[in-house]
Amino acid sequence: MARAKKEKVLTDANKAVLDCRQKVELANKAHADKPTKETEKAVSTAKDNLAKAITAENRERFVRVGGNRVKKARVALRNMGAVSSLRSYNYTEEDVAKAEQVLSGELKSAIAKMRSGLSPSAKAAKAEDDFTF
Repeated sequence: MARAKKEKVLTDANKAVLDCRQKVELANKAHADKPTKETEKAVSTAKDNLAKAITAENRERFVRVGGNRVKKARVALRNMGAVSSLRSYNYTEEDVAKAEQVLSGELKSAIAKMRSGLSPSAKAAKAEDDFTF
């Protein structure tokens, strides 16, 4: 049986991006019809507003998706700790060291990827939004 596709709910940020895209289209059309300094400025302003709206939308998505993934990772790590009972499980120090090496490596890799994506100014700036778990 095919799974029903979940209907996408538009957030305010999504709506702002769509609205800005329409304004860019209208400004481009007006400039194509009558190229003047005013219509050129309107296109430039509309594109700037679109870039800001996309940035806000991307931030919103990061907070939502990133927060959910961090929560899932925390639960998975807690579940790893649940295998600590030697009455129920049989493991050695070598097994623990191997698990630590793999998990530490993955965490360092994920953090390094995130840091490499930051611009120099973003690395120094503090986030405006609270990133909650």
